Amino acid sequence: ARTDGSEARRLTSALGDEHSPVFSPDGRSITFAGNYDGNIDVYVIPAAGGEPRRLTWHPGNDTPQAFTPDGGKVLFTSSRADFSNRYTQLWTVPAAGGVEERLPIPNAAQAAYSPDGRYIAYNPIGRASAGYLLELQLAPLDLQLLGFQFRVESRGRKSQVGLGILLVDGL
Repeated sequence: ARTDGSEARRLTSALGDEHSPVFSPDGRSITFAGNYDGNIDVYVIPAAGGEPRRLTWHPGNDTPQAFTPDGGKVLFTSSRADFSNRYTQLWTVPAAGGVEERLPIPNAAQAAYSPDGRYIAYNPIGRASAGYLLELQLAPLDLQLLGFQFRVESRGRKSQVGLGILLVDGL
């Protein structure tokens, strides 16, 4: 659809629920969450429409968050690594299909890359938590805590507790 809402058309025709659409950086593809067989997985489809291509196959729920800035991978959240199924973590999967890789961030409910790909902003536990920033660099995987920021809300009162950045090498 156009930004004014005109010329809307359906891109998929599969039975099931679809949500959380995200355009690729070049605008040619859309990733989305689809529930076609009992759980939510990540799919990608040409922006012009066509057959959705499944990217994740885990029995847990996977929800796309963003494409990497180069469009080569899809960033998604999943609780597949959490024994309680309570928290989600960040994963990537090649947009062309392939093996998923977990990012070395303990928990994340929502996330987005900076346009240059050097940072990732995320919420560790849902919308109520404050955002965190990570710097991304190419090198062997290593997560180094440089500081932290979080906010505590109790009965409408907010308290700022800390400030910092996590540095991630190798992403």
